[in-house]
Amino acid sequence: MANTGAKPTRDKTFKILYEGIPKRPSRSDVIDFIVETLRAGEFVTRIQMCSSTATVYIETETLEQAQKVVRDNTGKHYITLDGTAHLIPIAMEDGATEMRLHELPPFVTEEQIRTEMACYGEIISVTETVYGPETKESRLAYGKS
Repeated sequence: MANTGAKPTRDKTFKILYEGIPKRPSRSDVIDFIVETLRAGEFVTRIQMCSSTATVYIETETLEQAQKVVRDNTGKHYITLDGTAHLIPIAMEDGATEMRLHELPPFVTEEQIRTEMACYGEIISVTETVYGPETKESRLAYGKS
């Protein structure tokens, strides 16, 4: 993709963040949630599900529609799994891009990552990802993002 100067943005977009929820909903469950629970189906123009970040981007016809969905639904919806309620975060898309680098050898340094990725824009953070407490491998590092 050629660099045309201006960075594309998702200016009429909100997102649903499923990261941290042990079981991800199916595509049809996500669409049902958007249409039936969030009541956004009539003005949604695009849905993009990103499995690597457990994020669903929902583009609407206008910025005001996206903002209203976020305002009306933030902090109100949960998924219950095995008796535990998990909040479903809903937020406006802020234009940041999260990149996950898979299968890097452990000797690759943060400085090397920052140097190589700088051509894509400002690097806000580089973090080591660890398995969650619900896994047998809890606290073990498995990658950088």
